[in-house]
Amino acid sequence: GDQIMQFLFAPAVRMMNSLRFATRFILIGAAGGVLIAGLMFQFLQSVGERLRTTKAEQTGVSHVVALRETSQLLDQHLLASSLFSLGESASEKDAAALRERIGVALSAARKTGLEGAGPDLEQAWLALEKEWDVFNSVIGASSTPEIRELHQRFGDRLAAQARLIADHAGLPLDPEVDTNYLYDTLVNRLPQLFEALGQIRLKASSIASIQMIDAADIGRLERLTADAIAQLARIRENTEKIGKAAPAFKPALDKGLDDIQAGLDRMRRVIDGSLVNVADINIPVAEALSKTDAPRQTAADLEKTVIAALTERLAERAGALSDQRSVNLGLVALGLALAGYLSMGSYLSLQQGTEHLLEGGRRLADGELAYRIDVGSRDEFADIADSFNRMAGSFGEVINTLKSSADNLSRTAGAMNEATRQVAGGSAEQSRLTQETASSANAMSDSIGEVASNAGEVDQIARDGRTKTDEGY
Repeated sequence: GDQIMQFLFAPAVRMMNSLRFATRFILIGAAGGVLIAGLMFQFLQSVGERLRTTKAEQTGVSHVVALRETSQLLDQHLLASSLFSLGESASEKDAAALRERIGVALSAARKTGLEGAGPDLEQAWLALEKEWDVFNSVIGASSTPEIRELHQRFGDRLAAQARLIADHAGLPLDPEVDTNYLYDTLVNRLPQLFEALGQIRLKASSIASIQMIDAADIGRLERLTADAIAQLARIRENTEKIGKAAPAFKPALDKGLDDIQAGLDRMRRVIDGSLVNVADINIPVAEALSKTDAPRQTAADLEKTVIAALTERLAERAGALSDQRSVNLGLVALGLALAGYLSMGSYLSLQQGTEHLLEGGRRLADGELAYRIDVGSRDEFADIADSFNRMAGSFGEVINTLKSSADNLSRTAGAMNEATRQVAGGSAEQSRLTQETASSANAMSDSIGEVASNAGEVDQIARDGRTKTDEGY
């Protein structure tokens, strides 16, 4: 395992060994900084993208709301212009005022540009304005069926424009359950309910105007009422899902749905009691419109609730994302500052430890074995300094031992020198005595020789005397 590790990291070790501490820290800090900066950039980019998407959704909602207000004005214009074509001259002024308001609403809807809107959206706005110009040019001379067809076509154009804006804003792809179903309720479900309610009111006012009803009219009223009830049920399904994801909105949504249901029930009673189940229809048109307006008003209130909920949710998300981005930027700045501070502190600590070790090594090399290195830390440098200090202590003990041995050797050498000197003095005296003894011995030998010589002479004299004696002297 260690060999594999050493093999894998051998190039890095060689590179680091060739660099000084400052260069090492710069290299390591740059590599880590690039990695962290890259990760944080991607994260912040993701948060920024979600924030831009949310703001685009907010802008899209404002466009959709403006178009929905235009659609409601168009529904009112359908009633006023249809009544005028049926002979209700008082409705002409109302229809003209509504057309003016629709033009203003269209201009307001287009004022705020949608970020990232392409040429297709611009072409759709141009086509919508062209359709509105055609609508204004022919509405005054149109019959009741033509008026209905003109409104249907322009209403479809408004709905298509709202969906196109929602698509560009990313509302259909919103990942939040409550926001997605709030959008679906606003753009898809409520418009169908308003259309059904408008058709019911238009049919009821038409019957009141001509004061006649047949089976076809009754069948159409029943189908329109059933359609309105079905649309209300679909809206309720959406609100149930919204309530599970965002329980805070459920009470207001449920109240709005209950109010619409109550309004539908009242409208059905008015239609049955004043139009269907009577022999003579004598209800004025204005009264018929007034008494069948309850579900439309409650539906408008529900639409406002949905708009407020959707706007609030998007605003909360945008605020949370903005706060998250600010916090993340702050954390990044704090992290980088802390990392830089600790890195610089670590570098300075290594630099100071290295300087203390170098200084201590020089002083020990100069012979200051009593000097002790203190790096002021508890890291590996402290262990190295402790090793140097123990080595210096050991060297000091060895040198002291050698010095003591040298002193003892010097004293022994002195004693031996004195003894040698004394021995040398004794040897000289002994040599002198030996020489004297030898001289005496030589002298004695000479004396002995002389004595021997003399003895020989005496002996010769004795011999000569005995000879002479024998010869008879």
